Amino acid sequence: MRTTSRTSLRRFLVAIAASLACLGATASTAGAQPVFGYTDDWAPSLLSQARANGASSVRVFASWSGIEWVRGQYNFAGLDATVATAQALGMRPLLVALDAPPWARAGGCPPGSPTGSCTYAPAKAYDADWTRFVRALAARYPNALGLEVWNEPNAAHFFAPRVDATRYTDLLKEAYGAVNAVAPQLPVISGGLSGIAASDANGTADATFLTAMYKAGARSAMDAIGYHFYPGNHPLLGDFRAGLDRVRNVRNANGDSSKKLWLTEFGISTAVVPGREPVDENEQATALRAAYCDVNGMSDIPVMLVFRLRDTGGGSCAQLPPPVTPGTWAGPS
Repeated sequence: MRTTSRTSLRRFLVAIAASLACLGATASTAGAQPVFGYTDDWAPSLLSQARANGASSVRVFASWSGIEWVRGQYNFAGLDATVATAQALGMRPLLVALDAPPWARAGGCPPGSPTGSCTYAPAKAYDADWTRFVRALAARYPNALGLEVWNEPNAAHFFAPRVDATRYTDLLKEAYGAVNAVAPQLPVISGGLSGIAASDANGTADATFLTAMYKAGARSAMDAIGYHFYPGNHPLLGDFRAGLDRVRNVRNANGDSSKKLWLTEFGISTAVVPGREPVDENEQATALRAAYCDVNGMSDIPVMLVFRLRDTGGGSCAQLPPPVTPGTWAGPS
């Protein structure tokens, strides 16, 4: 996630309600309707609001750092409460496993990253601990919608100390084996790739990273491919469709065309970004509706989760995770 949506909650929910109206018009040709929901920092009242506004799923971060701050001591209390509330409301959580605790980290934040902005890959010596953590998650929540392995691993501050597709694929393989050992019915989703067309100091292009993942053996270690997109160029949905096509082209070139794409974050920001035409709230609402209706017609996208339900009122760094308090943090938004 590069920027955060700045829509007022009222207008945002109007847009989503309008989005859901496209379902009846497209259901006859699109087959099963995609799972719809949100990614956010969840509190009970916000979960209730998500359900009231059409969500059948919510994306919930399962921070390894927050759960196992002390090696060998798990604290699932915060995650248990969020999952239980979501399930009681009739929503299935998509869990995201990420962020090595300090004792397992491979290194620090890349130079220039905002303070407190990073999630950390584990050093290889701690792969067995990572596997044990993921196995514990899968065993504890076997009825989740899925387990997503990391968040935007192609982004520098989300896979510190450096982006590395081969290393990420190692972790994906370990996680896939761990999940299948205890909850084989639970889908394993590769970490939602940040939808960027070209590599730069902030990360590796989505197609480049996914190509390297396949080369490292990811095809047999994921049940679906996670993807994130935040259209920012005009026409907005042309940008979005081009991103999906990049991922599809890599997937298909690797003989994996039957694999689904899970859009685990999607948003259109009104934040002011240098070099981009501004998007006002009316344009945002229209584009959100059109994007949802587009996805409802795509047979290879069974899940679409919008970022976010609640505007924090921050700027482009509003999505960065807060400092970790052991056992309490659910993860970055």
